[in-house]
Amino acid sequence: MGSAADNTLASSIDLFLDWLATVRQYSPHTINNYRLDLHKLQAFANSRQITDAANINTADIRQWAARLHRDGLGGKSIQRALSSV
Repeated sequence: MGSAADNTLASSIDLFLDWLATVRQYSPHTINNYRLDLHKLQAFANSRQITDAANINTADIRQWAARLHRDGLGGKSIQRALSSV
């Protein structure tokens, strides 16, 4: 886990997943699916040299969703990925 000042995307993902597990009490299955989706976003962001969560903008998310579609992901799966974010 990162500190409160650590805003890397990886740290933000870890903190969010921990919050889902402890506060929201999401099922392990749901958390795992969110983890997979968020790691796809992280890989996309890394390919654009974006490592800080605060630097991801709406256009980046739209381009990521378009990439998921081009990669053959179905509409419901893309919607879940967007919900993860």
